[in-house]
Amino acid sequence: MSTQGDNNDFDLAMQDVRGAFRLLYVYTRRILDVMKYVSARLNTSYQGGWSKYSASSPKPGSGYLESWAWDWLNMYFYEFNFHPIGINNYGFSILLQSDTGFWDGECNELAVESYTSIEQSKTRLIFILGNGYWNMEEFKQDSRLKSTGTYEFKINAPDEEGAGYMLCKIFDIKGFIDRETTEKSLSAYIAYLKENGIYDIKLKELE
Repeated sequence: MSTQGDNNDFDLAMQDVRGAFRLLYVYTRRILDVMKYVSARLNTSYQGGWSKYSASSPKPGSGYLESWAWDWLNMYFYEFNFHPIGINNYGFSILLQSDTGFWDGECNELAVESYTSIEQSKTRLIFILGNGYWNMEEFKQDSRLKSTGTYEFKINAPDEEGAGYMLCKIFDIKGFIDRETTEKSLSAYIAYLKENGIYDIKLKELE
């Protein structure tokens, strides 16, 4: 039988849930604004996205109640894909890694209690440029997505697919708190591309 204490605890938990949804709205709006600004500075535009952690949220009139709860929370790990950038039409995406806890915890997706603590985990953006090669299918399994891993890495195409590659640079979300920090991050990204032989991508001046 429920006690008054149980009811009070439940009410408090539901307050946390309502607060979490409102916070997620603000967070999502902020991420979308960052994507809009970054794409404008890189002289490109958004052309679609995909959930990379689980299946996409059910479309109207469809879905299965047996699906993962993660299927309704697509922004946990999400790919924002943009039109090609630069004179050479490089592929370009930004991965939103809202929580490194899964990768740091090395656990099953559904074992959220085994994720690394929220205090130790990170929220990050992963800028990905493809030069003659593009494969986003295996990113979720890449061990370099741990918060303790490298912040820059290169993925070479398989031998049978030629000499293409993907350049990946990871930024902590703190690098996009405001316009000043965002500009510093974008300048660092352009410098990283130049270090890797990509010279034809420049930041577009905004009106």
